[in-house]
Amino acid sequence: MIEVIFSYLAIPVFIILACREWLKSFRAGFSYWRSFLGLTSLLIVSANWLFILLSFITHAIDGCWPNLTGEAGRNYLPSVAAVLLAFGFRGKARLYGMAASVLLTFGHLSIDVR
Repeated sequence: MIEVIFSYLAIPVFIILACREWLKSFRAGFSYWRSFLGLTSLLIVSANWLFILLSFITHAIDGCWPNLTGEAGRNYLPSVAAVLLAFGFRGKARLYGMAASVLLTFGHLSIDVR
């Protein structure tokens, strides 16, 4: 459980690092379609991370878990798409974007809510 918490805490750090590296490379003539793909990846990861954070807060308040792993809760699929979209970045931004996406994907797959 500690590794899941660590991975969820590391995701915003990787998102910020990816945005910082993207801003450096965007000024150096980054193509628009690649920027769109990479930023879409970060948007998916950010939205999915906020959803999980709100789910944990809801659990802390109510004591009941929302359905994160059942048929209606296939939340890891957008994270897998974010891994593929992170290829739109170049250099370190790609590495940071993919790290955030992979951490989110494995975090989703390791949650065991009962």
